[in-house]
Amino acid sequence: MYRQRRNLVEAWNIMFAFRGIGYKFGKNIKLPSHPELSKPGSIFLILLQKITVNFLIVDILVFFWSFTAPNREPWGGSIFIQSLPWPQRYLMSTIYHATVGCLAVTLLNTGYYIYTLIGVYILSQPYESWPPLFDNPFASQSLHDLWAKRWHALLTRSLFVLGGWPGQRIVRFLGIRGDIGLVLGSLLASGLFHEFPLYSLGNDLDWRIVAFFGIQGIGLILERLWNKATGTYVGGWYGVLWVYLFLFVLGQPLFTDSYASRGLCNGVVIPSTLSPTNRILLPLLNHLPQMA
Repeated sequence: MYRQRRNLVEAWNIMFAFRGIGYKFGKNIKLPSHPELSKPGSIFLILLQKITVNFLIVDILVFFWSFTAPNREPWGGSIFIQSLPWPQRYLMSTIYHATVGCLAVTLLNTGYYIYTLIGVYILSQPYESWPPLFDNPFASQSLHDLWAKRWHALLTRSLFVLGGWPGQRIVRFLGIRGDIGLVLGSLLASGLFHEFPLYSLGNDLDWRIVAFFGIQGIGLILERLWNKATGTYVGGWYGVLWVYLFLFVLGQPLFTDSYASRGLCNGVVIPSTLSPTNRILLPLLNHLPQMA
């Protein structure tokens, strides 16, 4: 019985604990801490609250997108509404872009907290073995702060294997510092990882997704050069602007518009029968004109 339970826990870790917690390959991965451990209250209630809050946020964001997106057809459309003057056009595209970013974070959190609940209360794993996925990525003050510390590390091992280590070997062969190849190779692999699922759904390949992640690597190298030239790290208010330049200015045409133009943002995230917004809020909004 003990061996069967151990095998079940190992299988659960392989399926969902990609960060290698408790394994050799996860030793050097930076993980957020559990602030809830210092607070009174049941861990079960804390997890249940997180699942509920994140689920409701996902539902509201999907509802907002479905009623405001410029093209709600299954094949999608650009986030840049050409019929609008350019200030309104880029204001709306920025709102859509922020919506997609928040949706990605909260959707991943919802699933992760459900897996945590199962791991802790069904498989009897320690709560500490399920640290949070994110560490407030919207507060990042540098690209290194964002990608190495605050963003989820679910793909770290895979990206090192698929792109980082091969890139490191290639640039060393060319007489260039290996860490440059490690960074660029990992991020280019991330671009391909995010692009191939759309290709598998019958879409054409779009270079913009790979370019978005490749540019992140260039930004990280520039941060390293800044540190060597000035002796200081990128940070503070100018670091925040630097991060948002890459995420919001470059991210809109290279990432979100690529996904939206190929219909990924118009898929069903929460079935209408399970959506509190569709079941409660929408009928209430439709009923308001009759009450006035």
